[in-house]
Amino acid sequence: MVGMDHKRIMRNLIMRNNFVFLNLLGIVFLFSQQSFAKTDTFKVYQQCPDDSGFHCDVIREVDGKKEKYFKDVKESWIEQVNQDYFKVKSSCGSPCQVTNFIGRNSKQDDVTDEFVAIDPKTNCLIETDTHKYKLTARQLKSNKVNTLANLNSEIFKKIDIYSFAPYRDFQRKSYFDQKGNLFLNYGYDETDTQFVQKFPNPCKL
Repeated sequence: MVGMDHKRIMRNLIMRNNFVFLNLLGIVFLFSQQSFAKTDTFKVYQQCPDDSGFHCDVIREVDGKKEKYFKDVKESWIEQVNQDYFKVKSSCGSPCQVTNFIGRNSKQDDVTDEFVAIDPKTNCLIETDTHKYKLTARQLKSNKVNTLANLNSEIFKKIDIYSFAPYRDFQRKSYFDQKGNLFLNYGYDETDTQFVQKFPNPCKL
């Protein structure tokens, strides 16, 4: 009987030790996951000396490391595109504006002077080209440009395009749907919307 009791006690101790070990292993795993989640961060924001919104610095922060992307910028609007990009739009006069796409590292960064729309799923960028007077599409960080339409073509004759900055009146209301199709809309102001044309998957033409 003593032998049986001893075996039972040993078996219980082994089971208890295994239980404690598995619990500790689970706690370590959860802690490591939480630690990773806390350090795997990417954000872009501005720091301003006052509430005026002028003369602000734009900061890129990745895993706690901060980098001053822009210094002393006027009127910047920051919006997250997806997990890999933030969009920073800045005014450089009237009607001039610059749109920067800030990635997790400098190799991903891109910029356009004539932003119309972007697909957050595919990073398909729609721009106008004032010099050639065209509407174009390309992937961020790609040199392959697809011409979608000539801005002098028939579909644009019904609307009053501002020739010095044609992108301005398209960017207000144009958008991508869930399937990656561009809906090009013209809008003179926030209350005005005129459908122009649908472009299916413009970066894959």
